[in-house]
Amino acid sequence: MKCHEMSKTSLYTPCLISLILTTLFLTTITILLLTPPTFLPHIIPPICPSQFLSLPDQTHSRVFNERPELERTVNDSDEVQTWESILLPPGGGGILSHTIPDRIHLTADEKKEKKLLSWGISMFHQLHCLIVLRAIVFPETTENKINSTSQAHSGNMVHDKVHWAHCFDYIAQGILCAADDTIERPRKTKDWRGKTIFDIDGVGAVHQCRDARVLWQASVKSMEEPVDMQGWREGMGVRAFLGERKMGDDEEVPELYSLGME
Repeated sequence: MKCHEMSKTSLYTPCLISLILTTLFLTTITILLLTPPTFLPHIIPPICPSQFLSLPDQTHSRVFNERPELERTVNDSDEVQTWESILLPPGGGGILSHTIPDRIHLTADEKKEKKLLSWGISMFHQLHCLIVLRAIVFPETTENKINSTSQAHSGNMVHDKVHWAHCFDYIAQGILCAADDTIERPRKTKDWRGKTIFDIDGVGAVHQCRDARVLWQASVKSMEEPVDMQGWREGMGVRAFLGERKMGDDEEVPELYSLGME
């Protein structure tokens, strides 16, 4: 008699477990279907933000051709634009903010002034450095004329050389960071002696570029409405922090920023 009862119990146990699991599954599905969408974020763990940040940026194709306005070496016309006016937005390309970085300690008087500080954007910092170095070679096409042979202000010359060294350093690291892997074809040409050579000048190469207009517009917009930088974290770029939403009129952005874009 006992053996018969044990046999019946062993048969019922798997069926009972299966019935319980099925009931729990159906109950869970029913709860999820009946739960308002606004309540779901409270019961479903959020997706890690880093998964969104790891998505590749949208790019567009841009052909690198010679640009006369960038290759001009002399100021031979009243209509000649300097590199500053061609490449940098008003204010130099920073993000204006009332937010003071933790590492900067203001005096009581400075706090009363409610200072506006300019937070940098790396692309504009690199362009600034390139403009500074270019001014040494082609001073007539820059707003900040530099006389490298002047000995009148030796203190200023020492300061300038330190700045130039910084700019070489910064641009080199910026190029390595961008790691543009565009493959450029060689072309057949002649050197200054008339000898045939195979040279690489990058003209005609198609690069994959990000939308630089976003950075221009973010900088200009901050001059009208200073940005609260409290939520910013080290290593976060403009696109991740402010988004790639439209911040201004494209007509205000130089043509160089829109090349290759539809």
